[in-house]
Amino acid sequence: MKNLVKSLGFIAIMAIIGLTFLTCSEPDGNVLSGTVNIEGIAQVGQNLTANTTNLGGSGIITFQWMRGGNTVIGTNNSTYLIQSSDVGSRISITVTRSDNSGSVTSVSTAVVVFINAQSPTISTQPVNSTVSFNSSHSLSVTANTTDGGTLSYQWYSNNSPTNSGGTLITDATSVSYNPSTSTAGTFYYFAQISNTIIDNKDGGNKTSSIRSNVITLIVLPQVKAQTPNLTSQPVGATITIYATHNFNVTANVIDGGIISYQWYSNNNPSNENGTLITGATSVNFSPSSDLIGTFYYFVEVINTIPDNGDGGIKTVSIRSNTVSLVVNNWVNAQIPTIVTQPQNVTVTVSNWQQITMSVYAEVTDNWTLSYQWFENSSASNNGGTSIMGATTRMYYPPNDIAGLFFYYVEITNTIWDNGDGGNKTATIKSNAVTLTVNERVNAQIPTITSQPVGATVPVNTSHSLSVSANATDGGTLSYEWYRNTTESNAGGTRLWVNNQAYNPPTYSGGTFYYYVEITNTIPNNYDGGIKTATVRSEAIALTVINAGINLDETFVKLYLNNDLLANGRTTKISQEVAFFNINIAAGTYTDILWYVNGSLIAQGASIRSISLSKQILGLYQVIVEATPAGGVKISGNHNFIIE
Repeated sequence: MKNLVKSLGFIAIMAIIGLTFLTCSEPDGNVLSGTVNIEGIAQVGQNLTANTTNLGGSGIITFQWMRGGNTVIGTNNSTYLIQSSDVGSRISITVTRSDNSGSVTSVSTAVVVFINAQSPTISTQPVNSTVSFNSSHSLSVTANTTDGGTLSYQWYSNNSPTNSGGTLITDATSVSYNPSTSTAGTFYYFAQISNTIIDNKDGGNKTSSIRSNVITLIVLPQVKAQTPNLTSQPVGATITIYATHNFNVTANVIDGGIISYQWYSNNNPSNENGTLITGATSVNFSPSSDLIGTFYYFVEVINTIPDNGDGGIKTVSIRSNTVSLVVNNWVNAQIPTIVTQPQNVTVTVSNWQQITMSVYAEVTDNWTLSYQWFENSSASNNGGTSIMGATTRMYYPPNDIAGLFFYYVEITNTIWDNGDGGNKTATIKSNAVTLTVNERVNAQIPTITSQPVGATVPVNTSHSLSVSANATDGGTLSYEWYRNTTESNAGGTRLWVNNQAYNPPTYSGGTFYYYVEITNTIPNNYDGGIKTATVRSEAIALTVINAGINLDETFVKLYLNNDLLANGRTTKISQEVAFFNINIAAGTYTDILWYVNGSLIAQGASIRSISLSKQILGLYQVIVEATPAGGVKISGNHNFIIE
């Protein structure tokens, strides 16, 4: 010490670099009291500053910066710019007063390092996709960095699903990239994101890169229209002059296309060439029969799919067989007149409810009418399938399967055959009717729009768990909360809490798991449907930090009817007797506090046990806090479920 130090004192020097503190003492003599701090970041290009705000003494302050304990020549200011030569060393400073009251040397900084560019963080990865041929599709990536650097992008293609290697795509240097879809197949792409910071010449790495996940882009082949499948051909007929005959064809496709029709006439039994019949564009066609002779017809069935721009063929057609219509000049039976048509019916699926469809027809030639019911795949009275045994004017269709079902009835008038070669039967078809069999109404499974959120909270701090859900079928939502021993929404203990939100107890430290079961209930219309549907939320963790209790001490031992209970566990008790008793281990305590379900129910050094009612079903959460004589407060807890 300098000769001016006269009495015992101390100097407390705190050089604050991050969270590091130093306190030094001086021997007898005058004291340069107070502290000196070094402020700043130990990186090349950063300024360090000596903070002498709390330095004692008087007189002019002088500074001397040191590198690794050695004086740095010419560094006598209160600030110091870190150089590349400082890398690997620690910086300190000595502060002196001109009144010769002493000097103070700070604690060294952390080891000086270079400034390197930060590796970018990818927040949104590119996504796998399947696209149409020749369609537009964009790949994109989102990244960020917190060091103020500039992000740049480069997209690559690859021959395999990996982001190693790859071929650089020229001019693909944006956050998004639109790959070519003019070739069908499977292609792989990824992006490289680079972060570049300003080069301060300290020798650090100024560029850092990261590669995104590789994604798979599947380009589908061109979509072409399917050739229609003719499930039934037109059928030739022999009729009398002026009689009506209906040709029909049925066809289908499985590519979702729209089927259209065009009928043709011909001079010979061929489906080549022919003459287009104006207006004959339906699945059915009734030709003219006002001339006697033989006539030939066929239909062209066309399938057209939407043009998605991929260059595929969107229209394909097929021609039916050629059929003949022979028109003779003879006596026909009279076509029946339908007085009352069958009616559409709507019902719910049932195995017992009987549905009746009926028709009423008549003729004036006093002959006998016969009936045949048909089922069809569409609301048409052509091309149906006859129903075995359905040969009266009434028919009782089944309604044990949900869906749309189509029916019509064919009514035939049969006259006496006088041998003139005429058609002695005449037939008419009723309108096609629809039987709508609706599904049983089932409750919709609720949709959870907001899951409960876990948290870490201090003991005895209120925290609310809540869930949001909805159902669009008009049902009523109800809630049931559960606690579990693991982070699972299976099993667990029912808490008998039926609200959308739940405030779990936090009077005991530990990690607890909760979830909620949401039930949607719709009115019972007695159609046999399921009227309740349930979904469970995610299981969340609630960690309660035991503030003010020394967890290193032994837990209070709890006993149920003199049986030791495991701390923090759950015991199920059947509702057989009115009360049950809980007591703690023997000992001398200055205070004992009993809590049940978060409420203080008893307090006193002599209260060694409590008695709880078993008349209410549900969960009892019991915690006891006890302060041993001359000791630190300890606690114990146990849960009881009354069933």
